[in-house]
Amino acid sequence: MPEAPLTFAQIAGQDSAVAVLRRSLADGGDSGSFLFTGPQGCGKTTTAWALAAAVSCLAPSTDPYDACTQCDACKRLSRGVNPEVSLVQPAGDQTQIWQFWDREGKPRGILQHALPYSPSIGRKRVFIVERADTLTEGAANSLLKVLEEPPPYVMFILLAPHAGRVLPTILSRCRLVRFGAMPVADLARWLVDRHAVATERASTLAALAQGCVGTALSLASSKTAYSEIGVCTDAGMALLSASGLGVLRCAEGLRQAAKGLKFLGDDPAAAVGAAVAEADNTKERAGRRQMGAALDLVAVVARDALALCLVGPGASIVNEERRSGIMAMADRRLPQEWIAAIDQIAVARRRVDMNANPAILTDALAVTLAASAQR
Repeated sequence: MPEAPLTFAQIAGQDSAVAVLRRSLADGGDSGSFLFTGPQGCGKTTTAWALAAAVSCLAPSTDPYDACTQCDACKRLSRGVNPEVSLVQPAGDQTQIWQFWDREGKPRGILQHALPYSPSIGRKRVFIVERADTLTEGAANSLLKVLEEPPPYVMFILLAPHAGRVLPTILSRCRLVRFGAMPVADLARWLVDRHAVATERASTLAALAQGCVGTALSLASSKTAYSEIGVCTDAGMALLSASGLGVLRCAEGLRQAAKGLKFLGDDPAAAVGAAVAEADNTKERAGRRQMGAALDLVAVVARDALALCLVGPGASIVNEERRSGIMAMADRRLPQEWIAAIDQIAVARRRVDMNANPAILTDALAVTLAASAQR
């Protein structure tokens, strides 16, 4: 939950989405159901809180529409103690029906005990479903009626990476608002201007975050993320440069570097899942997340090498601090070989999400990458 006043004015890089929401509120669209779609970390959740603040606010400004931040409803929400604004996160890997409606042996369902009652603190009750793409079929079906015809004092805000991952019956009952990533250069300037991040580091973090504000800010605010990413990037460079028997040592090095991505452990969904899933399963999910991030970083190195191979020393790359090392590495392969390497890394990345064994996967990737290097 938020720890500071949230307004539309504080949302960075989502001018189009914010304009749509402000226009809807100004036209009286302060109830019903919204679906926010866009990449993870792009600002969907932050905007959902801002929308919740605006519709529950007792004295909103109307030109442009926004929360006042000063009324009792706003102050409670900023402290995370407004019981009329609720966040529903996945219980493990899925969002279950018992999280909404009472089921024997489970915690109280949030809708069953809140939906019938009009708000007494703010103007609206708001329910934010953080990962609508993880709704089980039963949970999704149980929401259809209330999403289509919610009480006039209720708003639902559903979030998902892509509309295609949401059941059509849910999608048809929501107003769709699309979110996108900021241009990397704009995000880098925002990190410098608003959060005093050093210019070179801001450029690297913005590129690694692929223009997603929330992801970049999380990286910038973590005390360990930048150094952990550096270790993993170095391991990726070693893997892409390895040959002979050294490839298996480099694969092991990448696995160890992946385990060192500790900043990924602060995942709210994983924390909720730990309460309802076996500890081993939670650890396994964390390991997959770390290995996936490690392979993403290897892919970034390979793309940097491809850019240098094609354009030369003046090419724009993500890992600016490692330009000389990547430049030396770039000459090991022809452009088409770098493209093939990027494809091989992408295949390995998908297999992580399919629960492939990390040791077998990284060893196989290392051997394949070494075999495809001709120079």
